Amino acid sequence: MAGEKEQGERKRWWTQRRLAIAGAAVAVVLVMSWGIYEASDNSDQVAEAKSTCLEAADAARVAANQYNSLYVGDATTAAQIGSDDVSDPAVLTALSDAMDAETPANVVCKADSTSGYESETSQLNENTDWYNTHYASLKKAVDAVMDAKK
Repeated sequence: MAGEKEQGERKRWWTQRRLAIAGAAVAVVLVMSWGIYEASDNSDQVAEAKSTCLEAADAARVAANQYNSLYVGDATTAAQIGSDDVSDPAVLTALSDAMDAETPANVVCKADSTSGYESETSQLNENTDWYNTHYASLKKAVDAVMDAKK
């Protein structure tokens, strides 16, 4: 009798251990599955953020090229006009001030995370705004010099 009771307790002990091990295995599988799901979801988010960043970089490049073309072209030509050649020398000062503006630092879309790409995209959008704003003010200064030319 004592042997049967001991054997029954041993079976119950092994059954409980097997259930605990199986439960732990299921938990590990669930955690790993969730991790894989999150990783794939995160890579989609990073890819989308990178794409958005590249679009912002393209817009910034276009704005910078437009500004630089004006700067090295018409603005440089207008800056060579002497104060005796214009009716109002103040327009030359305004042009010089516009040309002295410091251009923003170049930003490249190279990040390891969604937040990194979002930060770079934000900076690129600011750069685009800067170039568009300064293009307009530089163009206005160039036009003022040309209009004041004797």
